[in-house]
Amino acid sequence: MGQHGFARNNAWTWDKQTENSVELSFKPGNVKDRELDNLYPYDFENKMNVSVGDKSIKYDFLVKNNGDKKLPTTLGFHPFFAIDNDIEKQVTTNLEGFNLEGRTWEKEKDDHLSKPLYDVPEDGCIEINVPGKGTFKMNVSSEFKKVLVWKEPGANFLCFEP
Repeated sequence: MGQHGFARNNAWTWDKQTENSVELSFKPGNVKDRELDNLYPYDFENKMNVSVGDKSIKYDFLVKNNGDKKLPTTLGFHPFFAIDNDIEKQVTTNLEGFNLEGRTWEKEKDDHLSKPLYDVPEDGCIEINVPGKGTFKMNVSSEFKKVLVWKEPGANFLCFEP
């Protein structure tokens, strides 16, 4: 199974739509590559609801285990925030110990270990303050205990990955 799994490159079903939201679902039967049965032999269903407000976008994910085996899963969802390199060091958050001063983002041998990992606040709300753009809030489920912060060297974004 490739990086980021299989759901992003396969068909999702458009279940319903309102003026400001859409609901999609994904089931193993949607997968074009039947090799998935060997790689990930579980009976499951994913649902995603995306809704927009005046100054917000909200993603709700549901992973349902329809089988009798324990279902190992991760969303692989990591929002990117457009942040110019010249103001990156001024970004603040409510993550304990967060500090981008001196961070070079150079890739190391074990890439994930070189990236800062922070505890998700108890209330599940991650606040990201970007000078000139405002404050972004990311509310995550209590199942998520850590958030990884990363970017590609030289890229004009930061990624906050619960």
